[in-house]
Order: sequence, then C-alpha cells, then structure tokens
Amino acid sequence: MDKMIDLVVESLLANRACSLDEDGLTEFMTSPNHLLARTVDGGRMLPEKCYPLYTIYHSYLTDEQRRKIYKSGYEIGHPDLIPCKKEEVFCNYLYTTYGGEDVEDLLRRIKSELSDLLGVDFKIYLERDRNIAYKVLCLFYRLCRLNRPQLFNFLKSGAKNGNFSTFEYRSAFPIFTEQGKENVALLAELHESLTFRMPKSRRWQLRSLITDFRLVGDQMAKLVKSEVEVFYSHEFINAEYHPENIPIALELIDRSLEGKGSLAEDSLDEALLVVLTCQELGARNNSNRLVYNQVLATPMNLVSWIGKTFSTFEDEDVLPVLLGDPSFKKKPELDIKADFIVKMLGYEMLGDSLLPSFNRQIIKALIVHDERYGVKISSKVVGDKGYPTAVTSILKRAVAIYLKSGSFPDWNEFPEALVQYWIYRYKYSLQLLLDGGGAESKESFCALVKYEHQVDDFLVNLLQSRGTVGAEQFEVVYFKFAYYLGYNLNKPEIGLSS
Repeated sequence: MDKMIDLVVESLLANRACSLDEDGLTEFMTSPNHLLARTVDGGRMLPEKCYPLYTIYHSYLTDEQRRKIYKSGYEIGHPDLIPCKKEEVFCNYLYTTYGGEDVEDLLRRIKSELSDLLGVDFKIYLERDRNIAYKVLCLFYRLCRLNRPQLFNFLKSGAKNGNFSTFEYRSAFPIFTEQGKENVALLAELHESLTFRMPKSRRWQLRSLITDFRLVGDQMAKLVKSEVEVFYSHEFINAEYHPENIPIALELIDRSLEGKGSLAEDSLDEALLVVLTCQELGARNNSNRLVYNQVLATPMNLVSWIGKTFSTFEDEDVLPVLLGDPSFKKKPELDIKADFIVKMLGYEMLGDSLLPSFNRQIIKALIVHDERYGVKISSKVVGDKGYPTAVTSILKRAVAIYLKSGSFPDWNEFPEALVQYWIYRYKYSLQLLLDGGGAESKESFCALVKYEHQVDDFLVNLLQSRGTVGAEQFEVVYFKFAYYLGYNLNKPEIGLSS
C-alpha cells in the first residue's frame, strides 16, 4: 500500500509540475493554485478512498515533513503546539505570511462569523484550547486571504434560499463548471484540513457523517414507507400502522439518547466539521423539499392502465391510453429521452438492471405529459449564473449529445434539481398509476414525502444540537426507531409499492 501511495503522489506532483521533494510537496499541499488538484480533480486515493489532501497528509507525510511543509505551529497542518499564546505575536505571523493591512479586523470578523456559524461564543473555544483555536483561525485567515475573501458568505449560501435549489452546495461530486468545481474544492479543503489534528477514530467518524446519514436515513425510510403505505392501503388494514407513529417515535428517540452533548463541549475543529456537514445535509434536505413541492404542484393527468385492455403492448397502443389521447403519435427522440431518465434512475437506485418495458412506457408518457407544463426549477451556485431551469432542458441536451456521440452526458453536467425532478416525478407517477390514480393515492405519496423529510430533518438536528455525541449516536438511531415503531415486537415491515 505504501508503494501505491508513493506512485500516486509522484504522479500527482508530476502532473502539476511540482518537484518530488519537500518544496514540491509544500507547493502542492498549500498553494491556492493546486486547490482543485488536491481535492476534486485529484481523484480518490487508497486506503481511505479520500481526496489527495487527506490521504497525503495522514498516510504519506511524516511529522518531520509536516513541520517543513506547514512552517509554523500556528498552521493546522503543523503537528506541534502554537509557538506563542499572545494574540499580537499571532497577528504578526498572519501578516508576514499571508499579508493584509487589516489583520486584527479580519481576525475579529472571523471570530464573529465562527460564533454565528457554531451558535457558540468563540471565546469559549479560545479559553478552553488556545492551541487549536489559533490553528483554526489561521486556516480561515489563509482561505480568506488566498482563496475566497467572502468565504463566510459562501459558507452561508447553503442555507434555505427561497425558490432556489442548493444541491450544488456540497464537498464532493461537483457540477461540471469551473465555478462549481472551485466551490466544492473549497468546502473539501475545509473539511479535510479540519481533520489534521484529530485522532484517527474521530476524524474517520466525522468524515463518514454524510455516508452514515444516507445509510441511516435509507433504513428509516423503509419503516416510514411501511407505516404510510399500510395505513393508506385498502387491502391490508392494521391499526398498528399509522404515519403519526413516526413523529412520536422520533421524539422518544431524542428523549432516550444518552449523553446530551453539545457543540460548545466539542473541540473547535470537531464542532466546525460537524456544523459544515450539517449545512451540507441541510442544503440537500431543503432542496429535496423544494423539488418535491414542484413535483406535487405539477398536474398529473396520466391515465391508469388498471381495467384497460390493449390490442398490443407496443408503444403505439399503450402510450395513447396512458396519455388519454387516442391521436398521439410518438416522435423518434422520445426513446432517447426515456433511456436517459432510465439511466438516471439506475444511478439513483444503485442498480443497473433493466426496467420492465411497461415502466419505460410510463416514463415516455410522463415526458410527453410534463413537456406541456413548462416546469422550471432554479438552482443557486455561488459565483455562477446561467444554469438551465427548465426540467425538459436536460432531456433536449441528452438527445443532442446522444445523436452526436452515441452516448449520454454525465448528469453532473446539469443542476441536480433538474435530475431529481424526473426521478421523483417517475416515483410519483408510478405510485398513482399503480393505485388507480385516486385522491387517496396522492395523499399517500404526500404523507410519505412529508415523513421522510421529518426523518431527515431529525437526523440533521441531532448532529446540530449534540455535536460529536450526536455523531456517535447515529448507529443506534435506526434500531431505536424500529423499536419505538414496534418492529422489534413481531410487527413485520411491509412495503406495498415497488
């Protein structure tokens, strides 16, 4: 493994014209010119499958090399304690290293912004551990001076933005634009740098929060689905299943978790990594809610096939029935558009198995149906403008690229809100058509969305309110959720729809 890391580091430095010595490593690891190369453009490195910045620092460099790359104990990457606790000496280091005539003013602003970000007075962290406080301040000062003067405006941009999706506020998988990549790289730089002084077990736990959130959320969503679908089903009536069990279970979980914990009790670097992760997860939750609202607001007039007869199961016989339009004639590009959505669905569901032909016909009918409404969803990417807003724009783009190259574009070329619209819209149409399209079908789907959002918000709030203690409790949340809903007491988990 060490040999593999050596080869990858050698290749990375060579690609950036950096010498394979301490000077080259210093330039690669610290210069703003190599920000993308050590994060989003650098790929994932073994053994942790992390960005080069993380893997090189934790698995390649020795402490002696870290001391030479990060020149002072004030730097978060330097393994030793800060050289002096006096703020005057610290400010002088920042001035001589990173410049700026207003060092004290910027430092005050950083402290104030961090207090707002954490919801904790920065003085608490400063008095508890001046060493890590100065190292964190130095990190933010460097990024403000060398990378993004309006750093904190950017960090706040993931918050709820009215009618704008903020899916692209994230620390991995950037949208394929220069500004989009730079934004993700900057968040990644912050995330990875904040791990530099953490013990291995803690940094790995906090770096895994986004993955853990998805895993726990997906597990809990299955139980939400069971509660909602059984309650709304006419075929399976059981008083044990009720959507209102869900908020009660979440409240009981919150009461039962041991050790309250708080961000104020955490180390500053750990608290910040938790908060930045919460912002990213919160941006995704809010964006999901915005897209789902549009999915539900757009009329759904497809006709259920239940009780219908077809002369054949070819598109020319099925699509007119689904659309309620006997005169409908399919255009050739409809197949390409549908195949692109199938590709997106395969990615979303982590499976490449072929959808049944009838499901594809539902997708084709859905495309024709929704093209009539001119649905638009705006996305906000700090520093960028001009992103497409029409949900049909990505289908038109996919057709153009496919006809030219014979392959589909990567969905990271598009705002994620437009991709998710079609994924959610397909799920919505499928449920309504399976259930006959009645008002109760829509009510069931709306309830499912509502309670899934409640679960996601609960998980983010758990982290935000309890800090690292909340991170430690993630692994038991699902089991407590199942217990309080009664699934550990011989109550079966039931999912009725596909």
